[in-house]
Amino acid sequence: MKIAGYLIRHPQGLSGTRGIAYDYVLTGNGVFVEADSPSIAARIPVFEAAIRGLEKSSTKIVLKHGRIPYCLLAQFIEMAKNNDPKEVFAAIVWDNGYKLICPQQENSICSIKYDCVDGAVIELHSHGRMPAFFSGQDNRDETGYKFYGVVGKCSEDTEIKFRIGIYGYFLSMDFSTIFSGILLDAKEKEGEEMDGLPCQEPV
Repeated sequence: MKIAGYLIRHPQGLSGTRGIAYDYVLTGNGVFVEADSPSIAARIPVFEAAIRGLEKSSTKIVLKHGRIPYCLLAQFIEMAKNNDPKEVFAAIVWDNGYKLICPQQENSICSIKYDCVDGAVIELHSHGRMPAFFSGQDNRDETGYKFYGVVGKCSEDTEIKFRIGIYGYFLSMDFSTIFSGILLDAKEKEGEEMDGLPCQEPV
């Protein structure tokens, strides 16, 4: 069985062979890439095109254990501020509940080296006093299947950006797709109520 599968979405259903890690799906509105893991099921567009005779598809993002409590993100933002101007890394995993993991790492103002965290649902890193953006190095590093977040301007009114990555294909995400709660400490604002989920101390 190959790493990537190749499928066609006909009006009567899918044809083709699925891959071990992810699948390309040819549809009436373009090509999508989709994957499934114990924590995430996702389908995102690779490119748009009108292909006659095929069934259209749409983006799908599902967190199988529900959205992540905002307080874990708030803990990371506080960690990023405390380490400013150096960069910092953490990951959130599912282990009978969402947990923030801070692995061994070597921090500097413009780079960070860290131990990988198995089973990460989202990886988070900061840019110190620089804006929040995904750099070319981030694109080269973030080649797994998970969400990614970057926090910037840690000494000011912090900025934060999110995306999902499916083995090198990316799609920008809103805060409310990934987290439950209200984003209070960054320029992206949301108006949801807290879900009241318990929050644990970072490991």
